Amino acid sequence: MQTDLTTRVAQASTAFFGAICRGLADNRGAHLETTLTAAGYCAGAAMLRGTQVDLSKLPPGSPVFVDAVNEIGPMVFDTVFNLIERGGIEASTGSVKAVPPEHAALKTFEELLPIALPLFDATLAEFDIPIEMHPFVAARTCAEIILAGKNQLHPAILKTIAAEAIMKGAKTVPPAKER
Repeated sequence: MQTDLTTRVAQASTAFFGAICRGLADNRGAHLETTLTAAGYCAGAAMLRGTQVDLSKLPPGSPVFVDAVNEIGPMVFDTVFNLIERGGIEASTGSVKAVPPEHAALKTFEELLPIALPLFDATLAEFDIPIEMHPFVAARTCAEIILAGKNQLHPAILKTIAAEAIMKGAKTVPPAKER
């Protein structure tokens, strides 16, 4: 039974990678940093949604701190970093203090989440992923994007993009429609 779920999570993360690339592509293709940021936002938002805390009275974009997010967060980050290490990115690569402005996403949190979350939700439904595994699907997708982009952008920058996006998604009230 667990093997079936593990397989479905892996398949869902790959499917979400394709969906997010198609959903964010323009005539030049999908922007690496924006795609990774969107996947990270989904991982964070999935952690927040999994707590089932009522966010309806909070304004979109406001900070929110939930203990359950802090409990699952390290496991989500471990998923990303363990997978990229298995994919050939050394743990010693480290990260950067902040994402350089020239490598920022081309869309904001408020612009990306309404594009990415419906794609994410459709993928989760297609593969029948239970709610407690939602953040791990997006975390695996982050790892896949980092590995796919490691020859285009230094992995330290990619790791920082993913980490910052996951934290923002987990600690920011999403737009009302995406709660």
